[in-house]
Amino acid sequence: MFALVISLIVVLAICLSAWAWFMKTDNPGAIDTVWALGIFASGFIYFIIFNASNQISSALGITWLLYLLWACRLSGWLWYTRLRVNHIDTRYEELAKQWQTSRKWAFLTNYMFQGALMFVIALPFFFIAKSDQIDTFNVTILNLLILVALVGESLADFQLYQHKQNNQGICKSGLWRFSRHPNYFFEWCIWVGFAAIAFTMPHGILALLSPALLTWIMFGLTIPITEKNSLEHRGDAYTEYMQHTPMFFPCKTDK
Repeated sequence: MFALVISLIVVLAICLSAWAWFMKTDNPGAIDTVWALGIFASGFIYFIIFNASNQISSALGITWLLYLLWACRLSGWLWYTRLRVNHIDTRYEELAKQWQTSRKWAFLTNYMFQGALMFVIALPFFFIAKSDQIDTFNVTILNLLILVALVGESLADFQLYQHKQNNQGICKSGLWRFSRHPNYFFEWCIWVGFAAIAFTMPHGILALLSPALLTWIMFGLTIPITEKNSLEHRGDAYTEYMQHTPMFFPCKTDK
């Protein structure tokens, strides 16, 4: 319980720092840059408490390394493509229109709520950090799948970025030909992998809360808002894209 409390406090402190940055710049995307770092910090607290003085297996060592790579890659990418150029995410502006309270307090509440989400998503690493006995073969296979998903997410982000640099239309090339949100799909795969590693450990079934919550965030919040904005700005062109390209799970299409 002590580790969980400390982890939550650290995550909320990170979100509070992001809110302070928002107050300075008026850019709601500050929370996006610290999203992955907050999730990593939450899980790394468990490592410090449970494993700092113990030797971990090489397979789990790779799992922790993949966790770090995921956090650095995603936070670094969002900083580079958004916060660095002061890009304003229209999704936050859409949410802000629905809030009845002042802008600064509404975003503070939103950031703290996102902190709670980060805490839950990081739960697999509570069980991974506590485990001292693992099935090395299964963990190795899952690590490979996580690595593939990490590469896939990075490639999808890069393809979309390149497309936006040269074209204002809808990205239908590369991985975006097979899914309207391949980056989200691979992100989901990464956390299914982490949860699967934790699942085999004592009480590890609770780790499934992580990908379950991520699924709710993607299908209940992020994707609907993103597609609503795309339909408003792209109109019939995006409607046609929706008709020929799966929303989430990649699938070969005729076009």
